[in-house]
Amino acid sequence: MTPVQALERRLREQGSHVLARLEPPDSEAIQGERAGLDQWITLITGLEPPSAHRVLAALRSFHAEKRLSGIMQARHICHGCLVLYSPRAPCLMEDTRAFPMLLEYVDKLHHRPRLFRRCFQGLMGAYFAYEPGIPNPAAGQWHNREAGWQNRQQLRTFLQQRQSCINVPEFNPDWVNAIAEHPDIFSADPCHAYVGAALQNDFAAFNDICERLRIGKTSWLARGLVYGQVDEIIEKPDPEFRQHINLSINLLNRNRWSVDKGLAKIINRYADSEKRESNARLRDFSISQWKNPWLGDQARGWKPVNPDARQMVSVWIKQHLVRQFFRLLASGTPFDFRRAEFWAQYHHRIEALWFALGSHASGNASRDFIDIRRAMEGHLLGLENAGTADNNACIFIMRNYAIVEFGTNHIPAYVYDRRGQLPFELKRGFKVSGSELRNRRAAAFVQMMEHRDTDASPWEANFEAALRRLNIHKEA
Repeated sequence: MTPVQALERRLREQGSHVLARLEPPDSEAIQGERAGLDQWITLITGLEPPSAHRVLAALRSFHAEKRLSGIMQARHICHGCLVLYSPRAPCLMEDTRAFPMLLEYVDKLHHRPRLFRRCFQGLMGAYFAYEPGIPNPAAGQWHNREAGWQNRQQLRTFLQQRQSCINVPEFNPDWVNAIAEHPDIFSADPCHAYVGAALQNDFAAFNDICERLRIGKTSWLARGLVYGQVDEIIEKPDPEFRQHINLSINLLNRNRWSVDKGLAKIINRYADSEKRESNARLRDFSISQWKNPWLGDQARGWKPVNPDARQMVSVWIKQHLVRQFFRLLASGTPFDFRRAEFWAQYHHRIEALWFALGSHASGNASRDFIDIRRAMEGHLLGLENAGTADNNACIFIMRNYAIVEFGTNHIPAYVYDRRGQLPFELKRGFKVSGSELRNRRAAAFVQMMEHRDTDASPWEANFEAALRRLNIHKEA
């Protein structure tokens, strides 16, 4: 054994004897030390806001005296910019006179970084938390969005111009270092720096600044990152934009509060594409969020979508519902698929679709039936006495005519002139009977078209000729 090995053995033996003589650790003492350490870390990092009662007292004193008595009061007020301190006054951020007065006072401290950053921190918290577009019911008549927006703009400029004044050479809290590492956080577009990485599913830098500055997930900054990604996607050329459709929908689906604004941008951009073929994912997601665009005022989510884009999605839905009717609500035979393909050629001529569902389709709880009923919402009828519980009907509204097709494929199609009195009511929630839909004695009845192939021609050719006589032409 070498002298070095002998020394190592001796030290190990002595260490084990010392540890054996130690008493078991005192968990309460450890917890006490830990609490003290947490307090020390909070003090050093400078992230602990002042107490609520001190903030309220400072705000009320400022409101009453219309002046600031010192740096401590200013710090408390900066942390209370969004606090409703009086039933007869707006929060400071929405006060047209008091907030600019506060900024002017704090700005005089910018050459004293340690004092200045105590106020800067509170103002920064208010900046990331305040949203002038969202009303605060608790503020009542004192809620002032216009003043809030102007003050917020003034605050952003202040924070951007003075962010370098919170650094000192010796030591800076971590939140100060975070701002130095993310200098664009107070720019007019603070999310721009993180959009590219976010589209690659890399949120490390964005999460870093949010965590270190304690910016909550409900902040407008989080939504800004989502909208920034959407804006980046819609600016791409058509091929790349289409490749990002699923990504954009997944993004909006994860951030439900961003759906309305983001989805409207995506749909409007799609309508501007050179090719506007149906996109099933975009169609189904828009229906799940906003219902069918045919519902008018009941589908308010469609309002930001321009009319051309809204019409585009309406056409997609018509195509989808026609095919789904003959696949899911009819017998689903090759003959029904022929019917689906035939009527799909007229989707641009279809002004409206109504669906009369039998008891089987109305009560079926499978996912396919739930989805199709949601897409048909507002244009659903009940169907009674139509032969069997699984029979259904689809009513095409084209020009002056209503054309009834049944799910059971041996029943002919019935054509009615809408300028006369239809033998059935097309009103949401109403019920119709099979005999009403097949009423050849009605004054509005025009003709019956049978799905019967002949040696001379298939039934599709006969249907096309009959529709042409009614001035209904399929899409060229």
